[in-house]
Amino acid sequence: VPLQPGQSFKFTVLETLDRIKEEFQFLQAQYHSLKLECEKLASEKTEMQRHYIM
Repeated sequence: VPLQPGQSFKFTVLETLDRIKEEFQFLQAQYHSLKLECEKLASEKTEMQRHYIM
């Protein structure tokens, strides 16, 4: 089936949106793991401070 004049543009837009969605999900996953790492470090810091105070 030959593409209509507007169709190829529509496909490139959809492909671009898919790529953006994938990158966004990747960044969300990275953010989530960094957030967990920060929380872990913060709790370790609190634990260390507790040990030094006693």
